[in-house]
Amino acid sequence: MRGLTLKARLWMLALVPIVAIAGLSGFALYLANDVYGDLLGRIHREAFVAQSLVLNGDRDLYQALVAKQTLLDRGVGEDFQDHLDSFRENAVQVEERLAEASKILGASRRAWADFRAEGGRRSLFEEMEAFDDAFPRWVRASEAQIESLRRGELKPGRVEKMEDELFDQVRGSLNAIGEILDRGPTRAPSPTGPAWTGATGPSSF
Repeated sequence: MRGLTLKARLWMLALVPIVAIAGLSGFALYLANDVYGDLLGRIHREAFVAQSLVLNGDRDLYQALVAKQTLLDRGVGEDFQDHLDSFRENAVQVEERLAEASKILGASRRAWADFRAEGGRRSLFEEMEAFDDAFPRWVRASEAQIESLRRGELKPGRVEKMEDELFDQVRGSLNAIGEILDRGPTRAPSPTGPAWTGATGPSSF
């Protein structure tokens, strides 16, 4: 150090914090990418499981609709109770599957909160709330129709439109939830910059 000029010594003193800052910045970037990778991996896993539950719930919903339609078309007969049991069992499965999907996604609520379907205005959890509101009302309305049929107040074959307004609301929410889950993980934002091209989600987690 004694053989160095004052200018050289000052440069060396200035370089020490610069190198330290650069090292810390690189380490912080490494940690950010590592944390982001873990987060994105978890979101992908959550989306896969939740998507499976929603798809199965959608299938159960249509099976409940078919059972209801069969009841209202045929009326009270030997297989009336079998179709009624099918309607109720599938309705319960729809509710249970969507409740489980909601629980899974709720663990990363902040990460999912701002994702929306293409052209949609409601977030994932707003769509789930809409489903939670419409589905029980559809089940109650369906049960009321079936009970009217049992009592003879409603004649078989008199209900022409099975996919009524309430059913359309339920189905619409399920469609939107499925689309958000399908789009969300592949369009998640980067930890070091703006959201990827075409992202419909938040700019940061």
